[in-house]
Amino acid sequence: RSLLEAEGYFSAQIRASVSDEVVGQPTLITLMVEPGPKTHVSRVQMVFEGELDTLLSKDDAEAKALVSALETHWALPQGEVFKQVDWSAAKNGMLARMRAQGYPMATWSGTSATVDAQAQTARLFVVADSGPAYYFGDVYIEGLKEQRASSVLNLVSFVKGQLYREQLLLDFQERLQKLNLFDSVFV
Repeated sequence: RSLLEAEGYFSAQIRASVSDEVVGQPTLITLMVEPGPKTHVSRVQMVFEGELDTLLSKDDAEAKALVSALETHWALPQGEVFKQVDWSAAKNGMLARMRAQGYPMATWSGTSATVDAQAQTARLFVVADSGPAYYFGDVYIEGLKEQRASSVLNLVSFVKGQLYREQLLLDFQERLQKLNLFDSVFV
């Protein structure tokens, strides 16, 4: 039953029968499975806590854009079949997006999926605590021996006070590596 539920079948009918024992023969167990209809997501509700919520209440454009992107890219939207693997992927994807877009300490305050097996519906509720927003600060360079600091600083594409974006750091590191001036580079 739990295997079927993980695939979205919450009203499965399962019957088992055991054959009469015959000496010298293995016992035959027959399972009759009628999975029934699949369960579909009927509602998704997202609540945000932490600094993201504070910025939303101040009508911050970046916070609103992030929430819009989180809602748009939610991997288990209304109407989709509710499967456990997709539910986990949707939650992981949302946290990863929040962490990459300025809130690297984001966690779940709570999540729930309420399944109505008779109606074949699932209502999803998530509460994400963004934690504090992180902003870029000063750039510090360590380990230079042969190159000037300006060769590194000229490639920085973010400014002090700008909201942290993981992709900006990855791009910066890639540009440094492509210079071929260093044996190794870590940003």
